[in-house]
Amino acid sequence: MTDGAERRAHRRWPIDQEGTVHLDGAHLACRAVDVSRHGMRLALDGTGDPVAVGTMAIVELAGLLPFKGRVVRAGGAEMGLHFADALPNLGT
Repeated sequence: MTDGAERRAHRRWPIDQEGTVHLDGAHLACRAVDVSRHGMRLALDGTGDPVAVGTMAIVELAGLLPFKGRVVRAGGAEMGLHFADALPNLGT
C-alpha cells in the first residue's frame, strides 16, 4: 500500500501559519499545516464540537487573502479543506 503523499494528485507544501477558520458562525483558532493548489490541512485549537464533512469554511491567515472551501476530512484536532477555486500554480 502506498502512503498518502504518493496517492495525491497535487504536491503539498509545509506551512506553519496561525489563523482563524470560520464555519457555520463559529470562529476557531487554527494553524495551517500544509497547502496544495486544491486544499489545506489545518490543526484546530480545541474545537469542542466535531466539524462536519461538507461544511463550508473560510480560512484567514495573516497577510493573505481568505481561502474559501469545503471540509472534506475532519477528525480529532485536524481538518482537511478543499478549495472552492484552485490556487495558481505553486511550482514543482
